[in-house]
Amino acid sequence: MLTEIASEQQAALIVMGIGRHRPIDRLLGGETTLRAIRRAHCPVLAIGGDFNLPFREVVIATDFSAASAKAAESVLPLLAPDATVHLLHVWQPRAIDDPRLQALDEAYLQTLPTKFARMREMLALPKEMTVDEEIREGKIAERVLDFAAAHHADLIVAGRQGLNVFARLTVGSVTTSLLRGASCSLLIAT
Repeated sequence: MLTEIASEQQAALIVMGIGRHRPIDRLLGGETTLRAIRRAHCPVLAIGGDFNLPFREVVIATDFSAASAKAAESVLPLLAPDATVHLLHVWQPRAIDDPRLQALDEAYLQTLPTKFARMREMLALPKEMTVDEEIREGKIAERVLDFAAAHHADLIVAGRQGLNVFARLTVGSVTTSLLRGASCSLLIAT
């Protein structure tokens, strides 16, 4: 399989088409790109829509984890020097009516500027790039896809959590939803 060859060759990136997303393909397990993402030890770039390198309008979905940082680092060589990079964090508040949980949510929101600053510092993007920080509430995949569509992104970048065998076989619903819903290219890294 492609992922085994990529592992043997110590490939830095696997590039493939985004694939078809018909219900019959899902039922029969015919989503080749999703299977590759499940098994890959390196980032997978799923090409979709109008593909032109270098990427100019990029949404980096981040939860500030090691996987999302690796995904962000992986895309840097593929970006135009004057690219626009949107660092997008999507989260769901815990409760609306419980004052204790509201306080925890507020405390969490207060940590985000520091987390964004660390992400920017780690990425060390060229000064020519426009970088903005965005926070959205709601279901992650839906908000990321909506944001990417609204900004006419040509690439969405995200990390995939979990490196154990079980996690690889059950790629999360966020990754699956991004792959199935993206109208642009998608880079997923572990």
